[in-house]
Amino acid sequence: MRNRKRRMEFFSFYNHTSITAHLEKMARKGWLLEEIRRNTWLYRRIEPKKLHFAVSYYPKASEYDPEPAPEQRDFWDFCAHTGWVLACTSAQMQIFYNEQENPVPIDTDPELEVETIHEAVWKSYFPGQIVLLVMGLIILFIHLLMINGNPIAYLSSPGQIFGGFCWLIVILMTAMELTVYDRWHNKAEEAAENGIFLDTVNTTPIQLACLAVVGVGAVYLVLSYILPGETMMQYLLAAMTVYLFVLFPLVGAVSRLLKRWKAPRKVNQVITGLVSFGMSFLMLHTVILSTLMLKQEGYFDKGDIETYEHMGMTWELRKDVLPLKLEDFMEVDPEVYSYSRRGDTSFLVSDETMTQQPRFDVENHAELPELTYRVVKVNLPFLYNMCRWQMEKDLTQAAQLQIPYEYRDKLEPVDAAPWGAEEAFYVVNDFNDWESNRFFLCYEDRFVDITFDWTVTEEEKQIVASVLG
Repeated sequence: MRNRKRRMEFFSFYNHTSITAHLEKMARKGWLLEEIRRNTWLYRRIEPKKLHFAVSYYPKASEYDPEPAPEQRDFWDFCAHTGWVLACTSAQMQIFYNEQENPVPIDTDPELEVETIHEAVWKSYFPGQIVLLVMGLIILFIHLLMINGNPIAYLSSPGQIFGGFCWLIVILMTAMELTVYDRWHNKAEEAAENGIFLDTVNTTPIQLACLAVVGVGAVYLVLSYILPGETMMQYLLAAMTVYLFVLFPLVGAVSRLLKRWKAPRKVNQVITGLVSFGMSFLMLHTVILSTLMLKQEGYFDKGDIETYEHMGMTWELRKDVLPLKLEDFMEVDPEVYSYSRRGDTSFLVSDETMTQQPRFDVENHAELPELTYRVVKVNLPFLYNMCRWQMEKDLTQAAQLQIPYEYRDKLEPVDAAPWGAEEAFYVVNDFNDWESNRFFLCYEDRFVDITFDWTVTEEEKQIVASVLG
């Protein structure tokens, strides 16, 4: 039978009402709080009993203090005389329990209690919340710029979507904490003037719901890279997981070690900060450099990719499965071709580029036909126009501002019926009278950018419609 257990608890720092109710419930089950390390709470087994708990705040304390201040110890002694036993402390928060049936409350002045909580909150809790909120808004703004600049690349990347979603959750949670506390504090001050202790607001269910949503997103992210067999992304996910699970416990261990060595508060803060920055920098660079080295050595290459040598260089000979191939239009020798399918896919948008090119070591490779096309599938209708704008921007080189407008490619409407599309365009260039045999096709839920090596016939357009439309 275990005599100790750890639990992840998600109570707001100031939420003493819910904390005491929770600890009393745990005591009735036979567990008494012994230590708090951020969201990880350690309990030890006791005989199930009815205990009363109280949370008091000492604003002058810090999690970096080597030992309690004399006046804080005097306060503990005073509480002990009235039956209140110190269970544990966490920075400015002090948790006591009492076995008496009707114990005398520790805090008897509502106005003083509200003032003390407010001082403790703004000293240790809310500065970090505000910094997190500002960081979240800045990073979310960067994500919005990325969506505006290249919506297809962003919306088809599970990693980008997950990252932006996580920061949105961070913004919502921190804004909620600040707002809920501010409203509670204003009401608590009014109640305290009338001698009333106002219970704090419990935001734990909302926090847990947000974390559950993030957990579902994390599972989706992992599956998005595991199922297709993206070994490099699997390695990065594993490395970053190890990074997070090693960095935070390591930094915490350094801070606790300095406290045991009686290092002054400022020394502890400085050394812990330097260790946090240094280890984070070192571990991140280790992940990046190891990824680049492994990629260079070919460890992330899939087993079915062959290579060949030509002109002193190594070329990939891929055999990816393509929905549309040259074999659908004419007779070719598949053995002399490389079939490449690359891109990203998310639950919002998929963006894949398919290429069928002859090997460079084939004697007449320059005379052999090749096929290149890009398919962008939009799963949510309201994203359709945004993705179309990006496709047209790419096709007309609108993003390349250094190219004068009159030199850029243009989209000329053509008959969409043979393509089975809603709209069809031919890519032309008026400046050099260039014929590209490149077409832009708009279907109900997807776009196709396809380039032929020959003049496409009506029958071949129908083949494209039946396979890609």
